[in-house]
Amino acid sequence: MGPVRELTELADLRRCERVQRTVWGGDELEVTAASQLKAAVHAGALVAGAFEGDELLGFVFSFPSYTRCGDGWRVGQHSHLLAVRPEARGRGIGRQLKWFQRAWCLARGVTHVTWTFDPLQARNARLNLEHLGAYATRYYPDFYGPLGGLNGTGPSDRLLAEWPLTAPHVAALAAGEARAAPPTAVATGLELDPEGRPLVHRVPADAQAVRLEVPARVDLRGGDPLTLTWRLALREVMQPLLARGLRATRFFRGGYLLEAAAHAPDA
Repeated sequence: MGPVRELTELADLRRCERVQRTVWGGDELEVTAASQLKAAVHAGALVAGAFEGDELLGFVFSFPSYTRCGDGWRVGQHSHLLAVRPEARGRGIGRQLKWFQRAWCLARGVTHVTWTFDPLQARNARLNLEHLGAYATRYYPDFYGPLGGLNGTGPSDRLLAEWPLTAPHVAALAAGEARAAPPTAVATGLELDPEGRPLVHRVPADAQAVRLEVPARVDLRGGDPLTLTWRLALREVMQPLLARGLRATRFFRGGYLLEAAAHAPDA
């Protein structure tokens, strides 16, 4: 696999359209068009692609963002798309694209990146929280409405990931250092029962660390009733925990670790 590079020419941006159709399928109107990518890049967005020879294996797309920070506003990037072709998965391409994004942002004085992801997608959760060092702070029920394609027709719940690019733990991960072992003294809020269904537990109001287990894989496209059961159970438990100030900081052994801000990684 060749190096990641910025994509600014229409010919390359049209390849991003094709990758989106391959990865997600669904309504043609949901594909971010090359013309829109071109305008966004002109206005300060990033589109970067990972190649093997002349073949585009995956790309990342982020655009400038402004979020509340105390009494002011923080300028950052919101990472809207990260797509890797199915046959190229498992090769670390997603990580490579995100570390390129971090370097690109830091070179421009941007220190904070956000994005949303499906909390039931365990593989994405592990990449975002465990390998990149992002943390999730908010739970948005049915954020996009029905998406179709790979995402199916159920609620499109999303977690908001925040990536503090200069935090010591993120810098250590970027340098290839291993993460410290996660804490073991945690309350359990959600786990799989013997039939693979969600088992919800009461979480003490003063819990400083909570574990939420999720299935390794769910069928979003096929309308499996168990997927909706898991969606609603995770929403029931996770949304109020995040709302009271806990953050999802790790994903290990098939589940989220939520920690109080005082015990969470540097922000």
